[in-house]
Amino acid sequence: MKFENHITVAAAELSQFKNDCQMLDIKPVIVDMPLADGSFKTDYMTSMVYDGPLDVVHQEVSLVMLELTNIGYKVIRNKIEISARAEAEYISSIYKDKGFTSNQYFETHFEFLCHGDDTEGQLKTLCKDHLFYLSYNVGKAKEESKIVMLTVRYYGEPDDFFSLIKQTKDLFNKYNLPILKAQSEFAIYDSNPRHDDEWLSK
Repeated sequence: MKFENHITVAAAELSQFKNDCQMLDIKPVIVDMPLADGSFKTDYMTSMVYDGPLDVVHQEVSLVMLELTNIGYKVIRNKIEISARAEAEYISSIYKDKGFTSNQYFETHFEFLCHGDDTEGQLKTLCKDHLFYLSYNVGKAKEESKIVMLTVRYYGEPDDFFSLIKQTKDLFNKYNLPILKAQSEFAIYDSNPRHDDEWLSK
């Protein structure tokens, strides 16, 4: 089974973080998240994909966290995800009869290419009317356009989640908002689920 890991560190300097990630041979991801008061919260994260048993993945992730700590970063979150479609296999094989916990949830990240204010404005309006959350991938920003991400997070059963995502896609089609990319995940481990509280508050 494939696992994706994101390690979040405390506030960092952008270029230095990118250079340090390159030195450690890990992918940096920097995301700006607008807050209710109009300010932005910036997350400095790593992104790595592993293929193997979960216990081995945890060991590999622990090594990366140690490397980040050794060069001066404070790790504030460790998150491990699998494909949302693989959730049933994971739950049945590893977490049978344990059910869901507060740090396990489904998410879909939708990406939209915005060339002007119209698409971005529509997405902001949808976020106000629905449980959608906007963010910006700093690494994908370009002068003439930018990638706007919209996240749907769901705590509950998989069938209900997939139904919600279908309804969400139908809503985007209704407003003629072409999806550039959509990625659905199941967070099997989140060491700090309260980290997003400020972003998720409306």
